[in-house]
Amino acid sequence: MATIQIVDQETIGWGHIAVDAIKQTNSVMPNDGSLLALGKINKSELDKIALAEKIDPNTLAEFLTYLLKADADTKHQDNFLAKKILHPELKGAGNKSPLSGANDLEFKESFKNKKLIVDYSNLSPSDWMPDDFSYGRGQVKIGALRISEQKSLHELQFAEYSAAMVDPFWKDLKHANGSEPEPGALGANRAGRILSTPSFTLEDGWVHFLVKGKAKVYCSVGAHLMIAGPLHGNLVRTIDMNDWGWVSIDLSRYKNLPAHLEFSSDDINFALRFVLQGGQDKPLLPTPAREFVARALFALDDPLFYQEIQKMILELASLVKQEKVVDNQKNASLASLGNLLIHCGLIKFDTRAKLPISQLLEKQNLLQAEVCWESQLGLALHEGTGIDEKVFVRGSHKSLGEPAPRSFLTALGGAKLPKDNLGSGRLQLADWITNIEADPFLPRVMVNRIWHHLLGRGIVASVDNFGLLGEKPTHPELLDFLAVQFVEDGWSVKKTIKKIMLSSVYQTSSPPSDIAKKIDPDNLFLSHANMKRLSGESIRDAMLFISGELNETMFGHAVNVNLSEFQEGRGRPASGPLDGAGRRSIYLSVRRNFLSSFMLAFDSPIPFSTVGKRSISNVPSQALILMNDPFVHQQSEKWAIKIIAQTAEPRARLDTMFWQALNRLPSSAEVEECLGYLSASPTATTDSEKWASIAHSLWNVKEFVWIP
Repeated sequence: MATIQIVDQETIGWGHIAVDAIKQTNSVMPNDGSLLALGKINKSELDKIALAEKIDPNTLAEFLTYLLKADADTKHQDNFLAKKILHPELKGAGNKSPLSGANDLEFKESFKNKKLIVDYSNLSPSDWMPDDFSYGRGQVKIGALRISEQKSLHELQFAEYSAAMVDPFWKDLKHANGSEPEPGALGANRAGRILSTPSFTLEDGWVHFLVKGKAKVYCSVGAHLMIAGPLHGNLVRTIDMNDWGWVSIDLSRYKNLPAHLEFSSDDINFALRFVLQGGQDKPLLPTPAREFVARALFALDDPLFYQEIQKMILELASLVKQEKVVDNQKNASLASLGNLLIHCGLIKFDTRAKLPISQLLEKQNLLQAEVCWESQLGLALHEGTGIDEKVFVRGSHKSLGEPAPRSFLTALGGAKLPKDNLGSGRLQLADWITNIEADPFLPRVMVNRIWHHLLGRGIVASVDNFGLLGEKPTHPELLDFLAVQFVEDGWSVKKTIKKIMLSSVYQTSSPPSDIAKKIDPDNLFLSHANMKRLSGESIRDAMLFISGELNETMFGHAVNVNLSEFQEGRGRPASGPLDGAGRRSIYLSVRRNFLSSFMLAFDSPIPFSTVGKRSISNVPSQALILMNDPFVHQQSEKWAIKIIAQTAEPRARLDTMFWQALNRLPSSAEVEECLGYLSASPTATTDSEKWASIAHSLWNVKEFVWIP
């Protein structure tokens, strides 16, 4: 039995693999069947050999078991190596069968008719685009020693290729309850697990990538996100590759459009090496690293066989310490040999090596204990590649003109942004927008919108248009003052709201004076408060609060809108409860084709675009929905039941209801009318029905919907 003993005098810790000497013995393994017979190990014979050669019997048994398994399977990656060791009669015979893959030269030659999008074996910093740390801080270099999921010395591994790989440290990341994943076919838990390629323009439409492991791949063409099929279902692919392989996607229908790929995976075995485009034919597959080294060793006779292994171990030790590593089959073979020796227990870690590695594993466990593995999700733009769009000649996307360099709005200076080779340039754009010394545009717009929401009209009435066609400010000095204060307060919306609400102008009453009616009929100078109508969301929330049904729980999943039988259409979601489970209106789901009819009646905008200023109408449909909507009737009944339970005195009930709904007590005339209704109601009408009618009437009073 030939053995190799590694002697290491070095005392340094983690990552050390350099050795001082390698001692060899070359006793031929018995081939008379005394050790191996019928594919089984003779334990007593194994113990004798282990004792004679000073080898750990458990290590020898583990190694022989692995070799027997590899010898029995012609497709096993170590089949050649097993035959060489277990069948010494084959010495010098070599291996004449062709390689299962290409060599280095053939592999690179197969790229000639392709266009490289990204090479994760030789990566530039600008091409590294993860959305979090799930893929580590960059590519994993060939020969790098990694800790697997098991976090044991036995499961240390050398990276056999330079590639983008999932970092097992982050495998437990998930979004917290109440956060919604992406809709449509993307669905899965992608947040924090996305690796994007640089953007590119699709040429003939064929895209290829060399990958292994499990992942979901999304081909983002023209930034199209809502993938549900059937029209664009082929933009999302699920891959499951036990070993390295090329995956090809036909995107020919999207030729000449901008695109990028997004890989999302929670598989610790996922790795990505190349992304290419062009040509329907796939590039060649490289010969697996283990096969390459095994074939090279197979052709050698003893003792050259063992001398070559000694040489390769020394080369592996040198490889691990190199800063820059060439990604080729030779280095892949060295890393693969190291994995074989670790896996079979032939590389043993003594106390000097175990201690620093164990300390590292302990530190890693402590770090993992500090991580908040569940996170809320928020919408954000992923950093991508900076692209200068071409001008659409006469507005046609098929007729492209010269590229238009990215710059700020022409009306605000139009300064060209500095080019950022490491990203999209959005950071530079944000810096420019928030640079108030260059232009105080942003704080002015923001405080004007806050003023509009609190006082019913902006200092600049056209809140969405500060341009040449927008209206002029009524109080430009006030606008500048608020903008400066806003910035000095750290861009705090809350502090700005507080300042305005504590001002005398906000606290004025709405009745105008006779002079104001004459000289300022539109109340541009705010001598009195403007009448404001509550939004649909506020009206609904007020009804729930008054009836005692408001669920004030914060966060959580959205509640589906209650849909009537007339709201039909493709993609119709499940109808939600009538009262929306008592949740505030902000938690009602918003689907563009299935909106709440109650909200639409009160001018909630259709979500096609952003709206800085809602329409405020006063139309019959609002009165009709307050009279007939099932939700309004339901809350009237709930309110009546609550009031009846509080007191038996009719006058006390009326006082409470008026105070809760209108923030005032009823007048004597209102009391007289309500009591008259109660006494005149038919005897068959229950007490709760009578009071529900009064509650319903209060919902319909203009004073409930409008703030005087």
